Amino acid sequence: MTPQISHVDSKRRRGLALAALLLALAAAPLSTQATTTSTLEPTDAEQDTFTSVRNPLVDQPLADWGDLRFLDGPEHRTLGDFRGKVLVVRFWTAGCPRCRASAATLREWSRRYRNQDFEVIAILLPMKGKVYSDDELRTIVRNTGWNATVAVDQDWSVLKTLWNASGPRYSVSVGLLVDRDGIVRAVHHGGYLSDGRAETENFRNVLDRVLAEDGHVMAHPHAIPSG
Repeated sequence: MTPQISHVDSKRRRGLALAALLLALAAAPLSTQATTTSTLEPTDAEQDTFTSVRNPLVDQPLADWGDLRFLDGPEHRTLGDFRGKVLVVRFWTAGCPRCRASAATLREWSRRYRNQDFEVIAILLPMKGKVYSDDELRTIVRNTGWNATVAVDQDWSVLKTLWNASGPRYSVSVGLLVDRDGIVRAVHHGGYLSDGRAETENFRNVLDRVLAEDGHVMAHPHAIPSG
């Protein structure tokens, strides 16, 4: 009788193990989906968060971007070379669908505001160890759809300097709206910069105000200390 009991227990253990494996496999797609949703695309609630909080970069001078290399000459420029222009400084990566969609939006803005001293600076963030030739860069720029002044942040140091640990963001593809005096007036926290999205609409509303100004007016005048 003992061998028969052992045989039954063995079958029971195998059955329990198989059931546990099936449960784990059934749960796996749900876990993957949750991770993908939170990593690749912010929820509406997260979008609303970024339209209601004040990023510490706003109303501060844009940091010196140092030895940033521009694709077309002059190869090295300072922010002072863009004095008098309203800028959108946008970081992006090659092959990124969100960057492609954002490039289309900014291309349309460049057309709309072409007579208002508006310029887009699109700063490419190459993947680690990837160095592009100028011809490769021009192909990537064309395929992404940029109509912008293009620069390359080879080691991502410019992103680190300009973002300056200013808080959470959706992704590295952040955007900074800079007025004619070099002051950051609005921040887009990455991801899709596309019409119909709450943060994009907020960003564009500030852009419209800045373009209408003759000089700098603080984006948050209530933040000016009294006395």
